[in-house]
Amino acid sequence: MFVVLFLAFIAMGLFNGSTNTNIVPTPLPPTTTVTPGPTPQNPVTSQTDVVPPNTEVAVQVAKSPISNEISVTFAGGPGQRVLKEFIIQVTRSDGQVLTANLIPQQQSEATISGSTGDDRVEVFAIYYSGQKYRIFNEIMKKRVIV
Repeated sequence: MFVVLFLAFIAMGLFNGSTNTNIVPTPLPPTTTVTPGPTPQNPVTSQTDVVPPNTEVAVQVAKSPISNEISVTFAGGPGQRVLKEFIIQVTRSDGQVLTANLIPQQQSEATISGSTGDDRVEVFAIYYSGQKYRIFNEIMKKRVIV
């Protein structure tokens, strides 16, 4: 093993036989990565997570065109027995982020106050195993009553 390390050092040039001590490393310029986030006027959605087989659950999400209330109702699924809770997160068009919890009993419902604009709704399923999956992620558009 020592021989392998020695050969690796030789390949990297650390033991090239020269004794040049005047080598000054040039510092690299700092790099930063800026990822723009969603703006209140332009919310961004991403895909939902893939839940393991036989642990799928479903929710129904609706936004009232009159009161702008966003309701999330648990609709059941084969994963209900291993599901601890749901976390609902609403990013309103005015920039406020609101959260609520929902217990996993069929037809249980949680409501969050939405805005008059387009609101992003995310629903996370939290399992007893500690796993967290985003099972719903959509922009709830302002609906016009005709």
